[in-house]
Amino acid sequence: MKKLLIVLGVLIIAIIVIVILKKNKKEEMTNFAIGEASVTSVSTSLQESFPMGVRVSVSGDLPDACTELGDIVQSRDGKDGDFVVNLQTKRPLDIQCAQVLSAFDTSFILEGTDGLLKGDYNVVVNGVSSTFTFEVDNFVSNEDTLK
Repeated sequence: MKKLLIVLGVLIIAIIVIVILKKNKKEEMTNFAIGEASVTSVSTSLQESFPMGVRVSVSGDLPDACTELGDIVQSRDGKDGDFVVNLQTKRPLDIQCAQVLSAFDTSFILEGTDGLLKGDYNVVVNGVSSTFTFEVDNFVSNEDTLK
């Protein structure tokens, strides 16, 4: 009976520790301020593949030593067809940081370019834009060109 009580006590303590650790981890993940990166330049380049991919290169500044780049949220403007990208930042709350601008450079592949017709397209990242051009339709034809 005494061994059963000891095992039961150890199990209860283990469960309490696990609950506390999970709570701390959850709080750790939510203690961030999400913002928008300050973008100074955007450029695009076509990849040597088919269908062609579009690499977007972005430069800018982060406001302090603690802020880092966060998620990249991509969408397509239904009105004029622009590719709209929100480059987010993530900064821990309740931490003192040196207030110095910190330059960043990042790049990513633009989503949703497969199947586009030839033409000019605009990419807007946090208000700064760049243009790319497909000289040919950006999709593989189902027609057999050897017939």
